[in-house]
Amino acid sequence: MDGTMGVTEALEQRLSILGLSKDLIRRFLDDTPLQLTPGVERLFASLRSSNVEVYLVSGGIFELVDRVAKKLRVPEDHVFANRLIYSDDGVVVDFDRQQPTSRSDGKKEVVATIKSQLSGDESKMVGVLVVGDGVTDAAACPPADAFLGFGGVITRPSVQRATPFFFHSFDEMHTFLQHCGLIAHSS
Repeated sequence: MDGTMGVTEALEQRLSILGLSKDLIRRFLDDTPLQLTPGVERLFASLRSSNVEVYLVSGGIFELVDRVAKKLRVPEDHVFANRLIYSDDGVVVDFDRQQPTSRSDGKKEVVATIKSQLSGDESKMVGVLVVGDGVTDAAACPPADAFLGFGGVITRPSVQRATPFFFHSFDEMHTFLQHCGLIAHSS
């Protein structure tokens, strides 16, 4: 996330250390309460009510990212994350290396694809805004039209330097997006 290691290498290392299986992931999802960063649910609800399409593009594991997406009401076809490959007995043996999110430039590739698909719908005004806390998020602009840095969980100086728009909370970001006219003001 800070750019010192490639995404593919980081995934390889994490998977070799964790020794994951379908059962272990299922137990984690069942036993661990989902904790979201304060303000994110309000932000996503406001974006939805303002007819802004939201996508989640993550270098994380799909099963975990999809859990967050469901809570935030992001459709599964708007979720891009790393898919695991399992053996017949349910042990993780690898990740799908064809997924763009498994590569350092993958978020940039996903954003370009999303932007291209959205541009084909002439009934919509198209602009792509990336929000993130890592260098691969910042690197997705361009093709994104703008990048908002986020430091609500961890502040990375390299990300902070990558944008004039850096926020330490989703509430700050919400206010900014209201002032920009992207989110409608609440009545």
